[in-house]
Amino acid sequence: MRTTPIIIISLICYLVILLSSCKEVVQSEFPDIEKTPVVNSILQADSTLVINLSYSASLNFGKIEYIENATIRFFVDDNLEEIISNGEDGMYISNITVTSGKKYNCEIDIPGYKMISCEAIIPIRAKIINITHKNFAYTDPEGTIYPAVELTFENNIYTTKYFEVVIKALRTNWEGEEDNIYAYLVGIDDPLIINEGLPIAVFSNELITDSIYTMSLNYFTGGSSWNIADTYPYIVELHSINYDYYKYLKQLYLFKQAVNSDNLTGSTPPVQIYSNVENGYGIFAGYSNFISDTIFPENSQTY
Repeated sequence: MRTTPIIIISLICYLVILLSSCKEVVQSEFPDIEKTPVVNSILQADSTLVINLSYSASLNFGKIEYIENATIRFFVDDNLEEIISNGEDGMYISNITVTSGKKYNCEIDIPGYKMISCEAIIPIRAKIINITHKNFAYTDPEGTIYPAVELTFENNIYTTKYFEVVIKALRTNWEGEEDNIYAYLVGIDDPLIINEGLPIAVFSNELITDSIYTMSLNYFTGGSSWNIADTYPYIVELHSINYDYYKYLKQLYLFKQAVNSDNLTGSTPPVQIYSNVENGYGIFAGYSNFISDTIFPENSQTY
């Protein structure tokens, strides 16, 4: 019988047509967009106020174009404190040290553009009261066991507050050089994080009804041995962030997920990153930081 090869060839042709009809052309070239100034400045209490200025560009840009000919006026609590001009590689470094509880404004003049303005109030620092570490806290469906950090921190029940928790593993490489890593969350079960709807430790005190709160965060540093996640000496940072930084961090996470998505349709919807810059793009926001002492989990590694 010679019908079998004919059937096979017919099936192959059918599959080729079917699969090609499911493909979607993914745009690799994007039209140029209007060149607009972009402000990037995250103000940290007790650190120098620094602003980076650049121009917006399309996704197929080659190199970031920095703005080096701007003039910036810095205001602290509405008082003019400093004027600086001409930032190398777009970096404008002030002599001002950021202080929690104060308001910071800047007015930016760039030739050919409307004056840019932005504002940030730096929150008062909340303190971590206690930290407990659990080596075996969460087991995933594949049987890997993960540790958890349980931290108790201050809260103001009369004011809406926003926070970010960072777990920083203090690791060294084989040559003894610092090779720290930032842990990410797994097996999320804390109601504050669940309420935010994203797997990151960025949250408000909306659900907290007491002057203190204890949060449990299961975490992973990226490696495991014998189905037990690796642990290292670490520190915990509690960032008291302002509303603009809260919005920015959440939308930045969504943006990164969209960019890194391996979407089979090739049509990941765009995510607009939050901006609080008038007459431009970018972010001008800030936080106060409380850093714990180094914590040494039982049987933790150093590299």
